[in-house]
Amino acid sequence: MHDWQARAGIDVAALAAFLGRALGVEASPVSGGAGMRPDGAGGALGACRVADVKRPFWRQRGEAPRDGGVALYDGHELLRLALAVAGPGASPRGALHVMVTDLLVGTYDDADARYHARPVVASNPSLLSTASAVWGPARSRRYYGEAMAARASGGDGAAVEAAHAAEHLVEGDARMAAAIRGYAMQAAMYALTGEAFCDDASCCLHDAHWQSGVLSAVASGQLCAAHGAAIGGLT
Repeated sequence: MHDWQARAGIDVAALAAFLGRALGVEASPVSGGAGMRPDGAGGALGACRVADVKRPFWRQRGEAPRDGGVALYDGHELLRLALAVAGPGASPRGALHVMVTDLLVGTYDDADARYHARPVVASNPSLLSTASAVWGPARSRRYYGEAMAARASGGDGAAVEAAHAAEHLVEGDARMAAAIRGYAMQAAMYALTGEAFCDDASCCLHDAHWQSGVLSAVASGQLCAAHGAAIGGLT
């Protein structure tokens, strides 16, 4: 478990302990500059930044991001960089590396030809993004309607945010640690079975596209009966 962030307040030692208990495996934190940390690669981190959200990374590699745009990083490029920084032999056989970051991370989806923010990019190493947990899953339709109405009328946008604050994650949210635990379970399940997600909307492995699902399922830390039994059979 690698700490690759400074502001999100995720305790990687507690996260590692949670995974160890949940899966019956040995899990340990790595922090303080050790391990797979792409930010240790200097300017190479900037080379992973997405310049155009409507083109795959291979078609924009080396292009400068547009001025004023939100800094979005390609998840697969970050993982390749992490492996390059770590060097050969950094990963013992059978070990899963999970990195937690506050960078906004996305991957390109051929289905609609654009990037989407991804709270989890499951691989080895895997990547968990607190920023993507905030901005990836959609907020409620009511929130968007009221926010648009406030902007159009010059109304109080802060009042809209305050009215809906309990419905979705925000930066610095106390519920973020629970959500990241659920996303860590998804990364671990992918490593164990090759499948990260569950169709059961109450399971923490549910691929929640809405913030309501993140808070009710992913952050619950609870597995459905089928995946609970599957974990028991694997560990």
